[in-house]
Amino acid sequence: MKSIVKLAVAVVLLWCGAWALDVPGAYEQLGRGLEEDRVALAALSEQEYFAPHRAEIAAFGAKLAEAFALGAKINAAGEGDAPPGRDYLKRLRALQTEQRQLERLYVTALRHAMEHDDRPLFETLLEHPLEPLQNRHILEAVETYYTPRRQSWHCAAAERLLKEKAFVAENRAAYIEALRAYETRAEVELADASKKRLLKRFNNILLYALPDAQGYTLYAENANRYSVTLHIAFVNARNVAFGGSKSVTLELAAGKEGALRTVTPLDRRTGISFGYTLRMAMGTLSARHDDGITYRLPFASGSRVVVSQGYGGRATHHGRSTFAVDFAVPVGTPVYAARSGRVVAAEWKHNRSGTDESYLKEANYVLIEHADHTFAQYAHLKPGGVVVKVGQSVERGTLIGYSGNTGFSSGPHLHFEVMQLDDMSTGAMRSVPVRFNAGGSIMTRPVKGKTYTVAL
Repeated sequence: MKSIVKLAVAVVLLWCGAWALDVPGAYEQLGRGLEEDRVALAALSEQEYFAPHRAEIAAFGAKLAEAFALGAKINAAGEGDAPPGRDYLKRLRALQTEQRQLERLYVTALRHAMEHDDRPLFETLLEHPLEPLQNRHILEAVETYYTPRRQSWHCAAAERLLKEKAFVAENRAAYIEALRAYETRAEVELADASKKRLLKRFNNILLYALPDAQGYTLYAENANRYSVTLHIAFVNARNVAFGGSKSVTLELAAGKEGALRTVTPLDRRTGISFGYTLRMAMGTLSARHDDGITYRLPFASGSRVVVSQGYGGRATHHGRSTFAVDFAVPVGTPVYAARSGRVVAAEWKHNRSGTDESYLKEANYVLIEHADHTFAQYAHLKPGGVVVKVGQSVERGTLIGYSGNTGFSSGPHLHFEVMQLDDMSTGAMRSVPVRFNAGGSIMTRPVKGKTYTVAL
């Protein structure tokens, strides 16, 4: 009889759609994903299409509520690693299997809505998205279905989805011009093997040839204030042998140089020539975030801040920006360095904002490189709201600027993320998870809507 009562209560909670289960701290990342799907499924179960599956959805919600009740007890007792904690994790993983089955039902419903032009069902599915909606092929199917109908039908959820899709395609790297990959091509002739030759200066990368007993050694020097990755490919060689393959990738810290290849003439009586293609990207592919670092929240000590979008936020924090976090703070809020490093890029001249993709490159920001060659981005600062200079070393807790509402933004907030180079061909960065000191305790996953106290 108890199980029947629990199921009935679960049905009420699910159909109302306004109730949210309290996700325990233990295994929060896994639990929160399950809870978000439960809430979405609760709303979807009101649709006639899902009527045959209401009991199944309600049972999923009831099991999740029971699992969370166990998790809350474990969390309170601090037994996350003990056998009870492992039992809780086992329950969550079993529910994750059921979650995937319900997500397949979601995909089937979405396909049904598009095939039968069921617009109310289509809108409801998009207003309550599940994980499959982030799949590239499903997104393309949604776009193919909706685009021809846009003139006669405005679906707000579809418009938001297509805007997010375009935003992801633009890439978060569009916030920072310096994150682009650069490419140059050149032809080189070396007739005199007795002098050091500067071959090319390109975006503060110097390529030069230094004579030696065999011929030349080709070097690259990074005159930028940030670390870079270079890829150089040699082509159209005449009268030359390279000491190694005809392409090489080299990582250089700021102000450092490194050897690329030795170049030996096949016939010393004549000159040598070759062409090359050079690509450059900010950051290093070998960068590994120092997970032993605890970041401070980037605001004044003792202040309290609210997270408006956390890790994996469905608005914009997905793909390469999964581990970004937005803090809802008024314009003009002082922003402090969350970790020591060096300012490598900054912008403070923009004064516009909006939710159209045209605003992507109009955010004011500060970019700081850390000792492990990751980068912290502080974005949407107010016009003139940067108080540090490029090249300046800053300590943790140094005032670097003031928050604002510039660029691709729907309201005043600070966007913070730690990134590392992810794709040499495009210069794209990807975010990495970090932990914060929040009120004296360690916070590993910022939660949307939660208030945190800033500690040193």
